[in-house]
Parts: sequence; C-alpha cells; structure tokens
Amino acid sequence: MKKLLCLLLGALLLTACQTEEEVMAPVDEVPAEKQESTVREESVIDKIDKELHWAEGFPLETEELPWTVDTSSAVYLQELCDPKYEGRAAGSRGNRAAADWIEEQFVGMGLQMHPSFSSYRHSFNSDVFEMLPGYAAVVAADGTETELELGVEWTYTPSYEELDLTLPLSENVEDCRTGKAFLDATATKQDYPRQEISVVSSDLTTNTGHFSGDGHENKSRIKVLPEVYEKLKEEGSKLHIKLPMAAQKGKAENIIAYLPGENKEHAVLLCAHFDGSGQSGRLMPSAYDNASGMATLLQTASWLSKADSLPCDVIIAAFNSEEIGLVGSEAFAVQIKSKYEQISVINIDCVGWKDEAHVIYAENSQGVLRNDLAAALELQYMGVDYASDHMSFRESNMRSVLISQEANYSGGAADRIAHSYRDTADNLDTDSMDELAKKLCIWVMERGDLSFSAYVVVW
Repeated sequence: MKKLLCLLLGALLLTACQTEEEVMAPVDEVPAEKQESTVREESVIDKIDKELHWAEGFPLETEELPWTVDTSSAVYLQELCDPKYEGRAAGSRGNRAAADWIEEQFVGMGLQMHPSFSSYRHSFNSDVFEMLPGYAAVVAADGTETELELGVEWTYTPSYEELDLTLPLSENVEDCRTGKAFLDATATKQDYPRQEISVVSSDLTTNTGHFSGDGHENKSRIKVLPEVYEKLKEEGSKLHIKLPMAAQKGKAENIIAYLPGENKEHAVLLCAHFDGSGQSGRLMPSAYDNASGMATLLQTASWLSKADSLPCDVIIAAFNSEEIGLVGSEAFAVQIKSKYEQISVINIDCVGWKDEAHVIYAENSQGVLRNDLAAALELQYMGVDYASDHMSFRESNMRSVLISQEANYSGGAADRIAHSYRDTADNLDTDSMDELAKKLCIWVMERGDLSFSAYVVVW
C-alpha cells in the first residue's frame, strides 16, 4: 500500500517499520506502479514507457456531490460541433464565434475573471485562418480544363498568399522552387517542412485540417483523389489552382476564467483547446479533437461553480491555436507561471470515444500529480507524453498531465478520423464525459491542494 505523506511523516514511519525491501522516494522520481513489494527507481524505467499501469493510492472519498447541475457534456458538444462555427480553425470567423459562446458559458456559471487579467480574453500572436473557397482543375494536354469539386475531389491547406497558377507536377525540387512546376509529393514522399507548393494523392478522408503545418514558412499542399492524381501524371497534363490568401499572421484569443480558493499560493489549472480543423469544401466538426475535451471542461466548471469553497484557486482555460503548435497555451504559461507557488495542470484532449477507457499521460517527472490523479479517478496511466497543451506547463513550480484515450494514439478508428470530416459527435459517449467531469470536480475539492513535495512510503 502506498500513502501520500509529507516528508517528515514519511521519515517517522520509515524509522518505525522499514525493512530491507522498504523504499521511500519522491513520487516525482519514482512512479507508483502497481507492484507487490518494491518500487523500481526511475533509472530502471524507460521514460518512453508505453505500457499502461495502475497507480496505488487513495480513491476519491466522495461518490456523489450534494448538488445537481442542469448542464451536460452532450449539449456542450453538440453546440461546439454546429456548422455555424465552421470547424473552429484558429482565429477564423467560426473560431471567434466559438470563443464568444465559451465566454458566455463562463459568465453564466458565475466564473470570475482572473485577478491578473482585465477580461476573460487572453490575446496572443498566432497564425490565423479563414474558411475561403479555392478553385482547382485538371488541364489536359489539348488545353481542356475540367474543374474539380472542392472537398470531394480535392482539398488544400491555406495559402499565405493569393495564387493563380497552371503548372505540371515534377519531382525536381529546383523546378518547383523556380515556379516551373508543383512538387509531386507522392513521388518524392515529401512531408513537413514544405517550402514548395506540393500535390499529393490522398483519399481525403484523413488529416485534411484547414491549417498549414508548422507555420507561415510552409507552402500550401494540394490533396487530390488518386484518380485525379493519375490524370495529372499523364503527358502534357497540368493542374490549375486559384487559392485565396486564407492564412496570415494575426491575433487569437484564449478564454480564461477563475474560481477563488482558500490557498492563494496554489492553483489547479483545468484546460482544453477549443480550436479545430476548420473546413475546406466539407465541414470538419472536430468533435473528438477537441470539442469533446472542451465540453468536458465546461461540464467540470459547471459542477465546480456550485461549490461553497475550494482548497486552492482554480483556473478554467479554453486554449486556442493548439492545432498549430500549442501556441495559445504557451503564451498563457508565460503569463501565469509567476502568479503561484505551484500549479497543477490537467489538460483534457480527445475523450469520450465509445467503449474506450480514459487514460492519464505524463512522463515520470510529473509523477506526483499523475499518480495521485490516476489513483483517485481509478484510471490507468502511461509514462509518456503526447503533444498537447499540458506540455506548455513544465516549469519547476508546475506539474502537468493529459487525460485522453489510447484510441487517439493507437492507429485505430479514432486516430484515423482526426482532422477530417468524419470527426463527428456520434462517435462519442457523452455519459463517460459527464462521469469524468464529475470526478474531476470531486478531485479538485478533495485533493486540488496536493503538494508537489509529497513523498510516498512503501512497505
């Protein structure tokens, strides 16, 4: 059995009852895995440990909260997936409308503005995108031009400049850089980074998000159906594209809310990103990635807003521009890191996939928070990090974890629908999202003030 105790109490217990097999070690350095008698030292455990583990510790004491809420993850999810938000690509018109709606929910719950900020909005520099249509056509050797249907036969990542070009495909990079051809990325197997406008054969059912990779240095990639690609490979054939300037440098906004707690030196930061994949001929609702996390966050905030008291400050953060490199969370981390002695960060990204358990992800250096949360919520953990907003919070006074699912990383159906029009709400079990939200609320109330200096005693 493992108990989270302070260093002094741990030392006293060891003096009284430790045997040769007994170990006392900081949880941050030694993960509390489900073992019979000993805890292995961190050096023995692979930091890229992709096995699932159970953490020993205390489950939540509270089974039911003494109040009810009239909200649900299902209602929040359906709203965020509404076509009026156009898939919520960072900085777009739909994204801005979604931000307005999220702020309305925070205000309606009675959440406050954080004392360090003058509004619920936290603005930062970001690449921003608009949902503008483009034109593409196959030009045969005889000059006949056949228009392609956007979203059905082709799609594109947004361009940072307006383009009107008719060029053949080529595997010669120099020809592409001098404007004589589009790069045949199927033949060259070229991926990021992209300094040339490229064309790739694709079934258009996966990874069609309306954003340009890692930023403005990347040129647009044109995706076409395999049968269209074969026509473009014919002798004398060319591709005619007209692309609007649908990407540029600009401003995007996180939405930040706050509930005051008793300990003003400690904070729990609950977060999820609300930006999505946008639309390019077809709407990409971005339900799993990540309306699901945002809906669960809102439901958690709804429960917490009814609490009479909280052990420490609680920050509720709806992050933006996650899909283009964690931009919003990184900007916020810079602002918040000096405001507290310690911050526990719980990020929710891609949850609720039907018949799949939730999992807590974080490397062993985040063990205090990871293991306590896993034991309390009775979830398994994996000692590995996946790129999401929690990675922005790794200062010495912070611990951060991700709640997600193996379904999102295993190459299965959930993984394959990411950034595509198939990422819809009907793939999700909102009851499991509601259950997660309630347990997170209880954890904050019971254990939110968890100290990072806690030690674990094993005997």
